[in-house]
Amino acid sequence: MEFKEIFNLLKKCLGDGHNRQYFFRDLMAMITTVSEDEWGTPLDPNTKRTKDNTIFSFIKRGLSQTFAQSIVNRLTPDELIERINERPLGTREALAKELSVYDGDIDAENVGVRSADMLVKIITKSAGLMTDEEIAIEKDANKSSERDLDVVQNTSSGTILPIVITGSDELTARHFLINHENEKELIPLCQIALLYSPEHKHVRAMYTEYLLLPPKVQRLILKSCNADKMLNIDSLHLEEAIDFFCNDLEKYELSSRRYLYMFDQYLYRAFSYYSDCSIKTYDNYSFKRLLEPSLKAFKNMEYSSIDAYIADYLWMKENKEKVETMPPMDYLWTTKDFGSCNEEDLTYWLCRFVIDSCNNLFHRIKECDFDYVDVYDQYAETQEDLYYCAVNALYNHYLCHTQSNSD
Repeated sequence: MEFKEIFNLLKKCLGDGHNRQYFFRDLMAMITTVSEDEWGTPLDPNTKRTKDNTIFSFIKRGLSQTFAQSIVNRLTPDELIERINERPLGTREALAKELSVYDGDIDAENVGVRSADMLVKIITKSAGLMTDEEIAIEKDANKSSERDLDVVQNTSSGTILPIVITGSDELTARHFLINHENEKELIPLCQIALLYSPEHKHVRAMYTEYLLLPPKVQRLILKSCNADKMLNIDSLHLEEAIDFFCNDLEKYELSSRRYLYMFDQYLYRAFSYYSDCSIKTYDNYSFKRLLEPSLKAFKNMEYSSIDAYIADYLWMKENKEKVETMPPMDYLWTTKDFGSCNEEDLTYWLCRFVIDSCNNLFHRIKECDFDYVDVYDQYAETQEDLYYCAVNALYNHYLCHTQSNSD
């Protein structure tokens, strides 16, 4: 199928009497994402800088490779799908009939998704990213590939509906993953950002970009990172998890008193007040060792991390060794002077302590065999990142509590 063919069919369905150059600009705007900073620039498909003669050439001969390459990484055809689905049934049936020459399974119900998918493939091919043979292979695969990645419940009717994944969805997900390849270890935190701060403009642009993607594309992204279990994170209430956490600090004698008020009041401030603060200047290896390391390379290390301090402390307690040092939370309070330190420092160390405590306590919980999603917090750069790592640690550690209570 050529661009001019699908263009003429879509103009019949959506053109509303406008001329071809107007509809071309409108169609490009429907299937691409343009940031506010790019409005009115050549990157904006609605700009009149694309001359009418050029548009006529595109309609007659097909998109140029240069033009296709300028929009291929911005393809988000959801608005086009929505516009088609809003048309009367008769209009959708007529469009489906015209397109059935190219897709025998198309009908009035799926014509929006199928026609958008066709257009995306044409643009991708014009950009030189897909050959005719690859399109044919993908078309065959998509007959089973318009697949059920999952099912969702329609809240209005109560019926179970399949989530249909198209080639354009996969392209959007792949584009996101390529753009953020250097941040891939933190991608699971995008789902935490979605569920706890869905309308927030984040310091890390990746989180904000993820919030704006369709849910099915978000699922594809998490699945590619082996983090699709994060889709159930909304079953954990953060306040409840902090309460569980403080209970365990007492249960495993990691603190001499209950610190619930401090964690309730100050943990979230790492995100709400200090999200843009860098964490690179903090010395995580400023805590004394309780046990001699077994590896020779670490034999002469007098100081280590709070994570190692917690691990040593728990080992000594469990093996009935004599413990003549403060519990980890009390030790952290004293060494970092929580009574008078800057609040920015307090929020950093609270996040750090939550992460390291949960890492040490995880395998000591017997209530469930929950399969956790690992996030490498060493890649965190700001308190925003570290706070989301702390929430992820609470999620990994305490979701089983909520699951076992609901069983």
